[in-house]
Amino acid sequence: MNGKYIIHDTIGSGGYSTVYKCTDVIGVRYAIKQLPKSKNKRARIQQEIHIMKMLKNSPKVVTFRDAGEDDENFYIVQDLCRGGDVKDYIGNYENYAENTVASVVRGVLRGLVHMHGLGIIHR
Repeated sequence: MNGKYIIHDTIGSGGYSTVYKCTDVIGVRYAIKQLPKSKNKRARIQQEIHIMKMLKNSPKVVTFRDAGEDDENFYIVQDLCRGGDVKDYIGNYENYAENTVASVVRGVLRGLVHMHGLGIIHR
């Protein structure tokens, strides 16, 4: 993205995007979501960016930082969450105390309640 970010290791991938760790030119770490234009329509990406901007400073929601594109991909830069994948975190829930699992669920529900209050439905 115009040399503003250096892309590093893959964090995860799905049907429509791949997410990488990245750093900006001064070394601040972020996550960058790469969305191939062959699989993603501009309108959907613009809607995702609009929603992320609406959720700025929301509890338990990752923060949007930047966006851009090149000939082949759209890019969305957001804060890097260092805790890992939530599926990995709670995958062996029998190893966690009930109050730990309840705390995680409470955090997810707080984020959803905030989004719903703004008229956003998370799928």
